[in-house]
Amino acid sequence: MARVALVCTFLFVVLCAAAGHENGCEAAGCSSGAAGDGGYFHYLGERHATVPFIPAGVTAAGPATRSKGGSLIVAGATGAIGREVVCAAVANANIRRVVALSRRPIPASEWRSVFGAGLDETAAATKLTVQAVDWNRMNLYYSPTSPAGRLDAAVQAAFQGHDYAAMCMATTKKDAGSAEAFRLCDLLYVEAFGKAVMAESRGSIQHFVQISSAGASSTSWFLYLKTKGEADDAIAAMGFPRLTILRPGLLDRGDKARFIEKVGMCVIGGLPVASAGAATVLSLVDPATQAKAFAAGASMPPGVFFLYDSQILAISPKPVKK
Repeated sequence: MARVALVCTFLFVVLCAAAGHENGCEAAGCSSGAAGDGGYFHYLGERHATVPFIPAGVTAAGPATRSKGGSLIVAGATGAIGREVVCAAVANANIRRVVALSRRPIPASEWRSVFGAGLDETAAATKLTVQAVDWNRMNLYYSPTSPAGRLDAAVQAAFQGHDYAAMCMATTKKDAGSAEAFRLCDLLYVEAFGKAVMAESRGSIQHFVQISSAGASSTSWFLYLKTKGEADDAIAAMGFPRLTILRPGLLDRGDKARFIEKVGMCVIGGLPVASAGAATVLSLVDPATQAKAFAAGASMPPGVFFLYDSQILAISPKPVKK
């Protein structure tokens, strides 16, 4: 059994490195412990016991306060999970405004082809805004050695007045072209997004959700998992009022899955991207869903919690069979 577990773990790491989560990257905080760590996880470089924890203000009935008709900004909005987040947010009555960030302008006539057939075009007409962002410029602006300058006024406005933020951006070393380009997207752009949200929506931001990966750890020997862990650490260190980190395993992208992903799903299964997207939105706006996630076994230090495949599936609507 130990050998089987070792083989499965190795296979998962290889699949993550080769396939990645591909969430719309066209181009100090939390990290889980290694598998078999005796019920412990790592946070800010320290080892903590995995015990149920409910953040202050969250009860079985949900947070003590919750604004109605919140505003959400989504990075990586055109990627596998990002598209699902946009569709779920547009359809959610508790969200009045959705700002989807993209590398290029996307006219309304192309929204359905970009975000998928699940997009409610009627609701999108009044709720959705797509804002083009130059991520290289964003990264330079928020770097410690940034030269004097200002963000484009439209980009700056797009980051203002949000209650919620979702970071769904990701790529792979192969798609990015090099390890440096991969880290630029999956770490530095993630940091820039978090800093922009904190700076421009400081007075209103309630909850930040980040899509990471199972096995993410800043101490990992694997580039993919190490970078994901470092990105989680960076966002957690920014001090958002509430932070949720989704740690899905291999993703099931349906007919868009690549060959190696299909092989992996035959062996270890896959999490539907629609489930990850739905869980992202529901964890933001639905107090009952948050309580259900805790009951499903989420464990966390104060203000931060992780959702793995079992919790993501527990709080996601069951897919409708056609």
